[in-house]
Amino acid sequence: MSDSNNKASLGCGSLILIAVIVLIFGNAGNDKDLLREVRSLKAELSSLRLTTSSDSSRELKSEIAELKTAIAAQSATLAEIQAGLKKPVQIPRQRALPPPSQIEPE
Repeated sequence: MSDSNNKASLGCGSLILIAVIVLIFGNAGNDKDLLREVRSLKAELSSLRLTTSSDSSRELKSEIAELKTAIAAQSATLAEIQAGLKKPVQIPRQRALPPPSQIEPE
């Protein structure tokens, strides 16, 4: 039963197992670099959030100040209108003419 051809053959399962082992252990040195990069990205993101929030809060404060100024101007205008409405208005009397059918020609 001894074959003169000693050939080794690998099945698909063996090849898949070898590929998984290579994937797991082949990336062992890059974990530290990835962690460092993730930390730096998190730090940049938090600084961007702080910058954005401070910029937006400044913009909101300036908009609020503009709105308060506009409200004050409108309140003054409304007070003038209300004061004008409280004064009695003198309407000139108009002469009442009879309808044209009742006017007799001369």
